Amino acid sequence: GHDAVRYVLHRHFVQRAGWFIRGLEPSNDTWAEVGAAGGVKEWVPAYLQRILEERVGARGASLRDLAALAAALEDLVDQEARGRLETI
Repeated sequence: GHDAVRYVLHRHFVQRAGWFIRGLEPSNDTWAEVGAAGGVKEWVPAYLQRILEERVGARGASLRDLAALAAALEDLVDQEARGRLETI
């Protein structure tokens, strides 16, 4: 389920890069909607979540699915960091 995906991604990023990504911490519900007005997802981009949920359906996420999501998130973090560095 969502808790398992969140846990695996959290552990991956903590062990690999020392990253604590907001929304992936074990005490948080990454997949729950936040805020009454916008239905904004916390940190995990809505389109990545939608793609994963459409792809896995009721069968659940495979290791390959989790690896693809982790790679996509890592790429987004990298792009954001590069963008911030370019503004300096």
